[in-house]
Amino acid sequence: MNPLDYDPHNPIPLSEKQGLEQLLAVECSSLPPECYAGSFLYVERELAVTIIFKYWKRENFDPFIAYLALNYFDRFVSTKRIPRIMSSEVYDMELLVISCLTLAWKMRSRSFTNPKFLVEQLQPRNIVTEDQYMRMELCILKGLDWNLCVVTAFSFIPYLERKFNLFNRFRRRTINEIIIQSQKDIAVTKFSPSVIASASLLAASKYLYPHEFPDYMDRVLCRTSFREGDQILTCMKSLIKMCDELKLFAGKSDDKATADRDERSEQDAAQDDKDKQFGFQLKWQLSKKLEEDHVMFRSLRTEDFNNVTMLMQMLAFVTWRIQRET
Repeated sequence: MNPLDYDPHNPIPLSEKQGLEQLLAVECSSLPPECYAGSFLYVERELAVTIIFKYWKRENFDPFIAYLALNYFDRFVSTKRIPRIMSSEVYDMELLVISCLTLAWKMRSRSFTNPKFLVEQLQPRNIVTEDQYMRMELCILKGLDWNLCVVTAFSFIPYLERKFNLFNRFRRRTINEIIIQSQKDIAVTKFSPSVIASASLLAASKYLYPHEFPDYMDRVLCRTSFREGDQILTCMKSLIKMCDELKLFAGKSDDKATADRDERSEQDAAQDDKDKQFGFQLKWQLSKKLEEDHVMFRSLRTEDFNNVTMLMQMLAFVTWRIQRET
């Protein structure tokens, strides 16, 4: 896989001095509206998580692709109506999710093409045409104001590493996994990227360096340019709970972490192989039954159309309410 110029840890890119201020100034543009986390759109989001996770299981692609695809989906569906491209609103919804995935995939792989995806991965075949894919992708691009190089929680990791000299303390892979696994929960969308990055560092220190955890908390809350201490603590608690549920740090202690860590320079950390930085399994399964029952572009019965029509009407109403409140 040959990565494109987009680097999640340096998306703009900028110099070290101007980078943090610029990232903080634009981070909100990479988020859906705050009310999205508590909206009825969680049903559509669960469908998106399920579809993306199923394709990840099939292809085992970079987990960051899944993360980026869900970011595109959240930002689009929370402010725009689902484009009418195919023969049913169900198909349009599924095509929207897949198109978010293909756009994210293109940001990470020069070899990815829609025709190849149609032939090798999409089942059943001959349901979606390349033209329909391109039309949906164009709708998404316009809806996102062509902003695909988004500022995410990963963008603030280099700042935290430099601020606290963490290059020989935490592997980026550890922080990356916490950030990506947390994206499954719609509740995390109410937090800004800088809050999620800070909370992820604190959650990791709670497990890997429990004796130093109070010091890390003091340093993050009092010695950074972030001014959202209460949100950082709230987010940290939810991330610690998630780490417990997913057993992300099972069997690890501060002594083991100290024994396993590399003595790395800043340059070495920045040049870590991307496969290692994101070399973990995606744990986005909402329920095995939901995953097994969902079939992409399945044949629809009359009652399916009626149910979906009601669902889409509700979706349009919720989207309208979100737009009014923002």
